[in-house]
Amino acid sequence: WRRVPSPSATPACSQSDRMCSNCSCFVMIRARREELEEFLDGVELEKEGPSREQSNVIKLTPREEGVESEEETDSEEDTEYEVYSEEDEETEWNRERRKRIQKEREEDHDPSSLSIRYSRRCGICLFDNPRVRAVFTDCGHSSCIHCANQLVDEDDQNPEIVECPFCREFTSFVRLFESVEEFPPSSPLPLVLFPSTHLTPLEICRRLFRYVTNFLHTVNPLAILWRR
Repeated sequence: WRRVPSPSATPACSQSDRMCSNCSCFVMIRARREELEEFLDGVELEKEGPSREQSNVIKLTPREEGVESEEETDSEEDTEYEVYSEEDEETEWNRERRKRIQKEREEDHDPSSLSIRYSRRCGICLFDNPRVRAVFTDCGHSSCIHCANQLVDEDDQNPEIVECPFCREFTSFVRLFESVEEFPPSSPLPLVLFPSTHLTPLEICRRLFRYVTNFLHTVNPLAILWRR
């Protein structure tokens, strides 16, 4: 007799799913199928791209790097702005300084400004800023009050009429009271510029005063500027 194997004795691996639904082999096959499906799903997700959580993490990292790069860019721009501001202020200061120097040079070369600047200087004793000046009425020249008094003392016959040491005209003088603080001290008189701006040449002073150390000092006739 040949023994025919019963269905229950047949190995579970040789039966289909329907035939061995009540055995343990079906459970194992189903578990393997689920694992295979999960594996295939993971492969498909890797092909498609990162998951939502992973994409959020990936998006967050470049954002942080972008913020850091923006902060570095802002700091560099602030540094460049500070440097540019300092250079711009220095350039503006140099520009204003050049304009001021150019304006002062133009004023220095103007004969009228020169005459006004050195008008307080006594042409006899060369004192820069006398406190009290004397103005000769007929010609308009001026000197310090001490030099004018010396002219009066030397001419005892007619003390009211004196000879102007600048233009040699006989005239009288009046005292001129001014505030010394309103006028800055004058600079040395540039005598080289005056012969070309006046019609009368320079003259040698013929009057020698006791307090004058230079016996050949020159005086400049300013009668042309002061005549009315």
